[in-house]
Amino acid sequence: SIGQGIRFPSVAERFVSTSVGGLIIFKNPNLNPEKGWAAELGYKQILKLGDWKGYFDVSGFINQYSNMVELHLEFIIQIRLFYKLRIRMK
Repeated sequence: SIGQGIRFPSVAERFVSTSVGGLIIFKNPNLNPEKGWAAELGYKQILKLGDWKGYFDVSGFINQYSNMVELHLEFIIQIRLFYKLRIRMK
C-alpha cells in the first residue's frame, strides 16, 4: 500500500503567542505545510504441515516526511523558596 498526506499549519501555530501555566508557546509565521508519504510491502502465507497450521508473514515499510513540525521544550528553571512555620499548640 502507498499513501501520502499534507497538513497545513493552523492559524494559532503561525500567528498566536500565548502561555499556559509555566508553558510559553511562540508563534512561527514561517511554518510550511508538512508533507509525507508512506509505503508498505508485505507477503503473508498460510502454512500447513500435517495437523499443524501457521502463518508466515514478512513486511517492509518506509516513511518520508518534510517540514515536520515538532514540539521543542525549553525549560526555564525557577527556584522558589518556601518557609515552613512550625507551630506547637499546647
